[in-house]
Amino acid sequence: QSENNVMEDTAKIASVAGTIWFSVSQTLAIRQCNMAGYKIDGNATVLMSELLKMCMIVMFCHAWLKKTPFPGPTRWGFSINAMLYIGTNLLSYVILESVDAGMYMILLQHKVLLVVALSSVAFQRSYTWTQWLGCLMLMGGIALVLLKPDGSRTVRPHVLMLVLAQGLCSSFSGVWMEKMMKRSEDGEADAFYDFLTDSFQMYAFSLPCYAALATTSVGTHTLPMLP
Repeated sequence: QSENNVMEDTAKIASVAGTIWFSVSQTLAIRQCNMAGYKIDGNATVLMSELLKMCMIVMFCHAWLKKTPFPGPTRWGFSINAMLYIGTNLLSYVILESVDAGMYMILLQHKVLLVVALSSVAFQRSYTWTQWLGCLMLMGGIALVLLKPDGSRTVRPHVLMLVLAQGLCSSFSGVWMEKMMKRSEDGEADAFYDFLTDSFQMYAFSLPCYAALATTSVGTHTLPMLP
């Protein structure tokens, strides 16, 4: 039992590290391509990203946990998460055409306040005044960055609206996913496995939409071809 717990904890750390690496590297790569004057087919890129994530889940489940990535049953509630993540992912490409990666990552921190607010409503959670103060200080820091008289960091109002829309999609998706992933205490020992299988279903729900969007943008990228 202890060996299984160690393996599960290690897998959780690897999953979190991989998620952070993927998010940061993707943001930097998109912005770098935009600054170099190349156009990216966001629909096809996101489709490939989701397929890669599903392959990684299959690898984790079969090679590491020795379990199937789809134990069933189908949980249709994850289709809501899939739609919200589609909006979140595609908005990243649109926003990064107008702001640099550093500013984008700063602006995106407003999700912390949105998640806290949504959790208070959806789960009736209570937060201490120091936690709320921390959220307000975070928002104040973002405001100071925006008000800083630096022409290179000027953000247009419509971009701020897109960032807010993305934050709402991402925050609501996170809260809804937490609600969907809540299980009885007897399944707590397989929490990481449940997370992987639930994520697999969520990515699977999004694939048809990404595939349909990708067919409408074939040939739009201008990235140089590898020799």
